[in-house]
Amino acid sequence: MHADPIPADGLTVRLVPKRIERANAFRHLVAGLTLIMGAVDQIGAGHVSVATGFVLLAGIGLAVVVVIELKRPHLIHGRRVGFVDLAAALAEFAHAAELAELGKRALPLTFVFLGLVFLSIALFESKLKPYRPRGPRYIRLDPDELTIRFNLLRRVVLPWRDVRRAGFDGDVFTAETTGGAMHRVDLDRMAHTADQRATLTAALARFAPTLTDPEPT
Repeated sequence: MHADPIPADGLTVRLVPKRIERANAFRHLVAGLTLIMGAVDQIGAGHVSVATGFVLLAGIGLAVVVVIELKRPHLIHGRRVGFVDLAAALAEFAHAAELAELGKRALPLTFVFLGLVFLSIALFESKLKPYRPRGPRYIRLDPDELTIRFNLLRRVVLPWRDVRRAGFDGDVFTAETTGGAMHRVDLDRMAHTADQRATLTAALARFAPTLTDPEPT
């Protein structure tokens, strides 16, 4: 695997816990199943239309997205999740309109509500990125310092002169200060660990080549 080029002014690796990826997958699974079941119900009742086909294909598409999110989350996370939620919202609205045309009353409101939920998620994520491009958890390396943000409330900034060692102990990214303090991030609990390891290793080699230890064989 080839790591991305490391910018001269520094690099930030965003950390996304696997539980968040699973929550995304569950959300899309719920949407996909409701659409598939709704379309199959309409087909079984003899109400077949272009909207029915669109809803069915959208449901199947979301099911495929769920598999990708669980197996290859780096293909979805941070780039297409907002668009997936937007597509889910449009499909929910289309199904609600179709049910309303058939004289249904309660069901259209249910699908309108689901559509609004997914639309809100899509818009929220797109609005959030410009203000929080690094997310609540990240590791940043630049020519002057190492920054680790563990959560919204805890962040450590370590000038390189204060860092004795930085590198990986298995899947744990570890930074040890000259004062003996240890700061660890378990990448095994994060999504797409292989990509993160390769990127962080390349960044360490560029910004702090004298601090890295060879990984155990």
